[in-house]
Amino acid sequence: MVAMNNYFGIGIDAELSLAFHLAREENPERCTSRLRNKALYFKAGLKKMTSRSVNLSNVIELQVDDHVIDLPPIKGLIFLNITSWGAGSNAWGSAVSKRFNQPSIGDGMLEVLGVGGVAHMSQIYSGLRTGMRLAQGEYIRITLKREVAMQVDGEPWMQPPGRIIITVSSMQATMLKRSKRKSK
Repeated sequence: MVAMNNYFGIGIDAELSLAFHLAREENPERCTSRLRNKALYFKAGLKKMTSRSVNLSNVIELQVDDHVIDLPPIKGLIFLNITSWGAGSNAWGSAVSKRFNQPSIGDGMLEVLGVGGVAHMSQIYSGLRTGMRLAQGEYIRITLKREVAMQVDGEPWMQPPGRIIITVSSMQATMLKRSKRKSK
């Protein structure tokens, strides 16, 4: 079991995160500043733009609250618990929809988005576009037909074929606040 606080990604975003993670492990001396880290991510993104990525609609079966979701040709899936993703981007967007509810941190729902590829992901990061809204729900079942890259809150790995269940936890973080005491 893995605890997800903010987001869960499958496909292209996890592939980029994994490429950066492996490059950082191989050469930690190259990751000494935010600028260098961004340059490594940029390099990984350029490589992904010129290479083929897995079409997730061919390798994943997705169910949200017992509804089978017909996936379009996408390279990435994002499951959000909060509205912020990818260094603060609002991947869901603010447009009102009759099909979907406006996301809320306390609604017990997860938002499911599709990403078309590296260029689409870059547009989401820059605020030019949003992800493809696919579903909202409390219970998500993912069946993997082959190994794919995944990440939870920025921690990437390769996941072998199998089944993944995502549910909203009833546990809630306790916020602590220091009391204001007058010093003597």
